[in-house]
Amino acid sequence: MIQSGISLRLTGNKPKAFLSPISGSDEKGIYGTTTPELVTLIGKLIERRGGLSLASDDIYGLTASDRDRLAAALYRDIYGDRIDATLRCRSCESIFDIDFQLASLQKSLYREQPEASADETYQTPQGYVFRLPTSEDEIETSGAPQSDAYACLLEKILVDPCYQSLLSGSEARRREVVDAVESQLTRIAPIVDLEMNARCPECSTEQKVHFDLQRFFLERLLQDRRWLMHEIHMIANAYGWSLDNILSLSRRERKELANLIDDQRLVGRRWS
Repeated sequence: MIQSGISLRLTGNKPKAFLSPISGSDEKGIYGTTTPELVTLIGKLIERRGGLSLASDDIYGLTASDRDRLAAALYRDIYGDRIDATLRCRSCESIFDIDFQLASLQKSLYREQPEASADETYQTPQGYVFRLPTSEDEIETSGAPQSDAYACLLEKILVDPCYQSLLSGSEARRREVVDAVESQLTRIAPIVDLEMNARCPECSTEQKVHFDLQRFFLERLLQDRRWLMHEIHMIANAYGWSLDNILSLSRRERKELANLIDDQRLVGRRWS
């Protein structure tokens, strides 16, 4: 478990979330990189600790920004704080690596603590009043065509009905509302989904690189699936345990056992 708990910035009463260690069963249940996949994963791992701690069902009312904080804490617990990625230069097509610290990136995004009104709404400089979108809002609008998904989400979070009606008005007025609310959301409730600068070491070309923590994290867990199956096979052969018993192990326990088995095999080969 992430013992200290993760503080949530934008959830009422500022509760803390405690996450249990991810297990093989949790890893095996991941099939994609969508928001519902991440919500389901985090919901399984939330452990109620009384008081103001988050409960499993609360994940659906969590803002995207706070959910992103939980994903970052979980990534850090599994893989560490450093992010490594391999890119292809858009100019010379050379392959090069970049790395950065997730905590530093988060710190650069959370530069201010926004203050909501008593009813937990916010207002743009143009006067549009809105609430922060929740995981439930995102899941409900995820079935809309990509071009309309954000507008569908705005229809849910804009508070005053007259502002909602603007979304069905002219394209220029609709764009104004979308841009105004999107700008405030980026400032108030940022997520690690952004454009970053990268420089090719071969040709020195500066280029923009998109980094989405949710996609990067879930893709990495999916890529680890082959190692999960290999470790299950090793442990089953060594100890005769059932699949359910092995999948119930935490990721750390499973990897430690697999390493012990591997070390034992290497010792056996030296003496044979």
